[in-house]
Amino acid sequence: MNELVELIKSLSVKEKRIIASHLNAYRQMGEVPKTLDFFNLISGFSKDEKNIPEVYERLKIKKLQSSSLRSMKSRLKQKIFEALCNDYYILNHPELDENIKQSIRLRKKLMQFIVLYNLKGKSEIVLNLLDFVIRKAKEYELYSLQVDALMYKMGLLDYSKDKKGQKEYDSLSKELAFSIRNLSVQTEVYNSFNRLRMYHTEGRPTRFISQYLYRSIRHLEKTVKDSESGLSLYFFYLLKINYFENIKKYSQAAIYSQKLTELVKNTTSVYRKNRLASTYGHSSSIHIYAGKYKLAIEHAKSAHRLFLANSVNSNKALEYIFYAAFYAKKYRIAHKYLLALQHSKAPIDAFEQSKYFFLGVCLQFAKGNYAAALKQLLQKQIISKDKLGWDWQSRILQIQCFIELNKPEEAENAIQALRQYIWRNEALNEKVSKRQKHIFTLLQKLAKSGFRFKHIKSQLNKQLLLITKRNAWEPLSAELIPFDVWLKEKLKR
Repeated sequence: MNELVELIKSLSVKEKRIIASHLNAYRQMGEVPKTLDFFNLISGFSKDEKNIPEVYERLKIKKLQSSSLRSMKSRLKQKIFEALCNDYYILNHPELDENIKQSIRLRKKLMQFIVLYNLKGKSEIVLNLLDFVIRKAKEYELYSLQVDALMYKMGLLDYSKDKKGQKEYDSLSKELAFSIRNLSVQTEVYNSFNRLRMYHTEGRPTRFISQYLYRSIRHLEKTVKDSESGLSLYFFYLLKINYFENIKKYSQAAIYSQKLTELVKNTTSVYRKNRLASTYGHSSSIHIYAGKYKLAIEHAKSAHRLFLANSVNSNKALEYIFYAAFYAKKYRIAHKYLLALQHSKAPIDAFEQSKYFFLGVCLQFAKGNYAAALKQLLQKQIISKDKLGWDWQSRILQIQCFIELNKPEEAENAIQALRQYIWRNEALNEKVSKRQKHIFTLLQKLAKSGFRFKHIKSQLNKQLLLITKRNAWEPLSAELIPFDVWLKEKLKR
């Protein structure tokens, strides 16, 4: 019963109306009169599962596991599936992309061919159905479907009269070989991409993933190019983009990201609205890493327009706009999109809300409003749960505020507290990164000098040289104000 209730709970008001209308048609024909009542009752009670037993009482079904109840549940599920898979509903659904609609439509057409051929035999209408499936399946790169249709077509050819049947067979045989080859390439490149996702989930080392990507790309490059398959090229480009991101060659990643965007936009078999949105979103993050903030904002805006409004993904696009504008020092734009994030109706948790609050604090600091930033930092936030991420950075920013406000005693106390914080976390096997260690060392040197920057300028510069590419600042992290950049600016004053 829970499975059925969950299904009905997931339905929109419009979908419930469609299902009720579908069930009503059967009711008028005198078939399963209780099914519509059953659906309406569950729809009414699905928000409160405690009331589900009342459904049984209303329908006068005393035994919860009775055969009549099982039959009714099965029948209702089947009718819901029928209603939601109705051609009119699918082909006019605004949230289903054209290639998904065509995939469903062509599978139904092939099923219609199989039924008609087996019941009515070979006829013009049957052959036309099959030809339509073969033609459209190739257009949308539905090669498994095309292979099935081609094999049926080859089995229907007449070789008895002349050589026409033999010529058509040869042509279909070549087409079949082409489809099988493309299906094989699609499967291989798709498996390579999914294995990459698995390695990321397992937390495999960066070097391991880079080597895997390098080998996969070399192995697949020629076969993907020869296949002329848009879908294979789509996943191949994703592998290349991931490879260049992994080795931090963001300009190269951006080139392939642009190729990927054009491919998704202009290829029938590849285009999906959500896929294009994700491509723009990924491209935005790449441009942020490459320091191309204007392009990052443009692509994030494109992603936001395409993603479902007030979704987690649309919020991620807004975040990219904020970050790019912030790094570009376009603080008015950053503030505008931060407000959009803070007032979003997307289903986000308290931690995300707390994170947006911290972004606002960083914005205040960047604009030179140190007192306002400090006041907000002193408020306890849920980001404190992320000990060596957002919480660490809020502590560093607090020290920076004390320094900017010329409060050396408070800054020194905060640095001492940071030392104890590091010890506590290391005792819990939560070790700080090399970059964080360098930052802490710099702060200790400043505290020992009484925060007299000029007196220990050479010492600080030597320590700053230890912050190399391996422990450089990372965009899209909790460190919105790069500590080494801030310190270098202080040393120039």
